[in-house]
Amino acid sequence: MLDHTFAKFSPEIIPFPAPDCPIECAALPQAGAMLHSKLAAKGGHGQSPIRLHDRIPLEIRQRIEYETGEGMPTNPESHVICIDRGGIELYAISQRGLFYAVQTLLRLWEREVLHPALIYDCPVVSLRCLKIFLPAPTEDGLNNFRLLAGVLARWRFNAVMIELGGAMEYFSHPEIAEGWIEYAAFMNEYPGKAQAYQDKYDYEKNSIHATNGGGLVWTQEQLKELIDVCREHFLEIIPEIPSLSHADYLLTRHPELAERKGTPFPEVYCPSNPASYRLLFDLIRETIELFHPRRINIGHDEFYSIGLCEHCGKRRPEEIYADDVNQITNFLEQYGVGCMLASDKLLPARLVNGKPAGGSECAPSGKNTVPATHPAINLVRNDITILHWYWCVDRKLEELLFRRDFQICFWNFTASNFPEWKRRSSHPNVGGVVISNWGAMDLPTLQRNGIFCELAFTSAFCWNKSLDSTDNHRIVDFVITELDRCRRAMCEVGDYLVIEHHTDHNRKFKYYYDGNFFSEKDYLLGYHVFRDRGTGMEYLLPVIFGSNITHPGVEPYSFEDTEHGRDFDQYRIDPQFQEVLFGTLPVRDENGTLFFRCEYTHPAPGKELKYMNFRPASDYPECRVTMRSWREEKKS
Repeated sequence: MLDHTFAKFSPEIIPFPAPDCPIECAALPQAGAMLHSKLAAKGGHGQSPIRLHDRIPLEIRQRIEYETGEGMPTNPESHVICIDRGGIELYAISQRGLFYAVQTLLRLWEREVLHPALIYDCPVVSLRCLKIFLPAPTEDGLNNFRLLAGVLARWRFNAVMIELGGAMEYFSHPEIAEGWIEYAAFMNEYPGKAQAYQDKYDYEKNSIHATNGGGLVWTQEQLKELIDVCREHFLEIIPEIPSLSHADYLLTRHPELAERKGTPFPEVYCPSNPASYRLLFDLIRETIELFHPRRINIGHDEFYSIGLCEHCGKRRPEEIYADDVNQITNFLEQYGVGCMLASDKLLPARLVNGKPAGGSECAPSGKNTVPATHPAINLVRNDITILHWYWCVDRKLEELLFRRDFQICFWNFTASNFPEWKRRSSHPNVGGVVISNWGAMDLPTLQRNGIFCELAFTSAFCWNKSLDSTDNHRIVDFVITELDRCRRAMCEVGDYLVIEHHTDHNRKFKYYYDGNFFSEKDYLLGYHVFRDRGTGMEYLLPVIFGSNITHPGVEPYSFEDTEHGRDFDQYRIDPQFQEVLFGTLPVRDENGTLFFRCEYTHPAPGKELKYMNFRPASDYPECRVTMRSWREEKKS
């Protein structure tokens, strides 16, 4: 177990309480009620009482200080679990800390035994966040979000960064929603259209986020439900309001504000035009009134159309950038809201192969030259939190941010790829991590983009001070079992068919972002065929490459990134391995060959079934699937 556990008194097993066991709360009713509901849903055995306390006794605090050498616990998210024959005691100094203690206890319960122990957990970094688009504003979309919130709570993430853009209703500017629906429908006409549209010009365009909100718009009343879900799971909402760049949603109905004139769907507003800020500030004001956020991410990444109009052409690129950032930061400050923005345009970056990137003068994708903006690092306010996503370009780049005393969070964070985690995360100016999903916000896309894998991986890093990037092999084993436990915890009660299989088929891995949206039918290899022995009726169970099966040659562990001529300073995990996790559990047979255990909802509970064969889909007539075993299983 990767949680920091010490002082195991004996191997004696303590039975986990039944749903009707006594649960006592000291001024912390929310976490107590949550524990009651979780126990009622999960069942249990035994009658050991659980007590929740809103303070950590001095003797336990002193013991933690002595055992860890870190001083007495004062972090509001830290928590202590004490297990002995007298019952289970949960201690924290905040409602959030107690909530995390409950999550830890429930994960211990999933392992089926609890041993007498004193368990103390304290996070390594303060912000542990997932960046997403809004889901579709439907019942399914909200349910997907609720399930995701439960996963984030399980691994003790404390924030979700939600890109709003045009997918939110603005009372002051209803035309934004009208333009967004039209724009998204055009870009989402078929998979890949948005990417093709982005690539067709001789100048660099921003990536297109037309899958945000499923291409639709959330009313502010609907968003209140989403806010409630986050509150229930102790998730801070950090709204993302793209500005300066990625501003296509602002300009569909206001092309007069575009920096690059005469082009369809411009994405950069003119920072010399006061009307740009009147429009943007109206939207920010409504966002603040609805979400009451502590901080807002204003984007500013991939700023390419610079100094093109007659007014901006007279200004230095770094001045244009810095003045825009400072204007928005000053506006947010009036409402007591902090500012976050992306790091790339502040840094004189070069890839490992020497190619300029980020805030350097460069010609991305061989297109028109983009002027340097990196001198703006000395012109912007330093009370901004920098979302540093160039950590994978050069480890030394963050030193430039530290020299100006910026607080940074590692953005587009992938724990499995990150070099020197322990050293880099321990810097006092590092405030946290933000994993990013740039595709649609549905569970299949999150799995295929490796997001569930990265959440579990990041949780290990963020709650254990002893781990470093060199522990990746060990963490992978933890991640595999954690993802399986999490998936099983989310399964509905009922009958399942459990199948272990692999395939000789192989498909190149693909991320689903920028209008490349995922469809399972594109990866349907065929069906496992079962027959009812009594009636002869056949049941077909779909076999989907990358979702519930892959080939046995995938590599589970990290290796050096040699893709693109070793452009990036990072490790890699085989993405084909990551994409199938959460959907399956990798297992090895006696010869060490990988199979993938997946579960299907039983198509005919109570019937006597016989496995017939694998039937390839018409698109893959030569595809072979090897099944190692199958069995029936009931979940209660």
